[in-house]
Amino acid sequence: MPSADHIPSFNHLRTFVADKAAGRKTHVAADRQQVEAPSDGRIFAHYYEKLITALLLHISRGSRGSTLDDAVHAAVPAKQPSYNLAARGLKKILDAYPVRDGIRRQRSTIVRDADGYELVSIRTHVELQLADGSHLITYLHFSPGALVDAEMAIMETAVALAARQANPSATPAIALVREGKLVIIDVTEALSPDRIAFLRAASASYRAEWDVAA
Repeated sequence: MPSADHIPSFNHLRTFVADKAAGRKTHVAADRQQVEAPSDGRIFAHYYEKLITALLLHISRGSRGSTLDDAVHAAVPAKQPSYNLAARGLKKILDAYPVRDGIRRQRSTIVRDADGYELVSIRTHVELQLADGSHLITYLHFSPGALVDAEMAIMETAVALAARQANPSATPAIALVREGKLVIIDVTEALSPDRIAFLRAASASYRAEWDVAA
C-alpha cells in the first residue's frame, strides 16, 4: 500500500511520535506487518472493550455498585492486573467528574485538516454527559507510562479534530485512565495552526517510513 494511501492509526502514530522524540528506533515496519497480517492473525477487539462496557453500565447505574470490580474479576487472569489498575483510575475520574450519562462510540473517525488531508484514524471511545451539563467526547488512554510533550500534543490535536468533526458543540477530553485523570483539552491551543501542522508532519513522516517498510 503506498504511503499516500495509508492513514496511520492513532496509537501507531502516537507511539511513532514518542519514539522520534526519544531518539529511539520506530516500530513502523512492525505496525505494517500487523496491519497487513491475515485476518486470523489480527486482534480486532479493543483489549479493554469489556471494561468500557462495564464503565457505561456503571454510569447507567448512577456510578454506584460493583460493576467495574465485577469486570475485573470476570477478566481472564492475564488481564486482571491491568483491568484492576484501569478500574481504579476510572473510579477516581468519576469521583472528580460526576457523569449523568454515557454512550459508546463504535467507529473510528478519519481526522482531516482544513485541506482535506487525512491525518489519522482515531476512535474516541465514549461520549459523556456530566452532571453539570457538559458534553465530552472522550478518548480513553489506558497505556501505562508517562506521555512525552510531543505525544500529548499529537493526542490533544487528534482528539480535538475528531470531536469537532463529530459534534462541534462537544468538548474534547482525554482520560488518562491509569492516572485517574481527565484532561479537558484547550481547543484553541490544540487546533492552532502550529499544532495541526505538527500533526500533519508527523502523519507524513509515518507514511514515508511505512512506504519504505514495504
